[in-house]
Amino acid sequence: MRLERGPRRNGEGAFETAAASCSGAAEQAAAQTGGQVLSVSSREQGGETVCVVTLLVPGKDGGPRRKTTVTIRP
Repeated sequence: MRLERGPRRNGEGAFETAAASCSGAAEQAAAQTGGQVLSVSSREQGGETVCVVTLLVPGKDGGPRRKTTVTIRP
């Protein structure tokens, strides 16, 4: 997945609402993966606002931690 920078503003208050939703989604993703949140952004995809979360997650079988990016619909 590609990380696109720069959230878009859809109207008054839309950015703040997306930011709050994405913050919660990022926390949940970190808890589910045992990872650490590196970055969070929102963007438009197919007419919907989605959250793009980059995490640092534990490696498999004791390997080094790895960076992964997930897209979440809040």
